[in-house]
Amino acid sequence: MAKKSMVAGKSVLILCPEIGLTPQLVNNFQEVFGRKVLLLHSRLSNGKRLSTWRTILESKDPLIVIGPRSAIFSPLHDIGLIVLDESHEPAYKQEQAPYYHANRVASKLASLHGSSLIFGSATPSIVDYYLAIQKQKPIIKLEHVPGKMIKEARKLALLT
Repeated sequence: MAKKSMVAGKSVLILCPEIGLTPQLVNNFQEVFGRKVLLLHSRLSNGKRLSTWRTILESKDPLIVIGPRSAIFSPLHDIGLIVLDESHEPAYKQEQAPYYHANRVASKLASLHGSSLIFGSATPSIVDYYLAIQKQKPIIKLEHVPGKMIKEARKLALLT
């Protein structure tokens, strides 16, 4: 879906629950999309964070921004896809001011942009599951034991 979004001229936002998980995601996406993939998180130096923020803000081309919950506030234009990897993780909830839950912010952002929103989770919250059913959104279930299949599925998601 990321490729379809980029081909359509729309940006992609990929959130993961921890900064430590971002390097693998960035590497996987850079294999396909190269320099259009940007990493944004609080452990970057102030200069690098400012530079990345400006790149996102000033870009006329679609980009892929990857980061933890705070990346939801990146100034991406024309978002076509938002993905929350491991969306059940409590790390998406900001416990200090400003208080927010990245899942809910992502839902509103997707609504404002008319973009697709994917909550990826092996153990979805009952609230998200209920809302998906009520809104008649597709729920895709893994029928086999995860492992190598997940790595392959993520690569396929990049390409389709």
